[in-house]
Amino acid sequence: MKGFGFHENPVTIKIARRQGRHLEVSLTTPLHTSALVGTLSADGRHLQLKGRQLSFFFDIDGNQMSGCGSANGGSGTIENWLDNYSALCAELQAADGPK
Repeated sequence: MKGFGFHENPVTIKIARRQGRHLEVSLTTPLHTSALVGTLSADGRHLQLKGRQLSFFFDIDGNQMSGCGSANGGSGTIENWLDNYSALCAELQAADGPK
């Protein structure tokens, strides 16, 4: 088993489209941008996001969101997935949108 790696990266989540409780978002780090779809819980306190290689579950409290998820390799082969997977956590705060 390999050792654990640790990285801190800035993350931005932008809502591209919303229809009721359903969202389409982009999650961007300095190295990667992922398209994700998601659903807000009925009470608006939880958000589940899923993309091709990434999955997150967030708790929402006012203008802050925190949660964890996982990511796996992107080539579509099991060998790539076994050698490239991550457990991720993020704490986010809402920012004012463009004016």
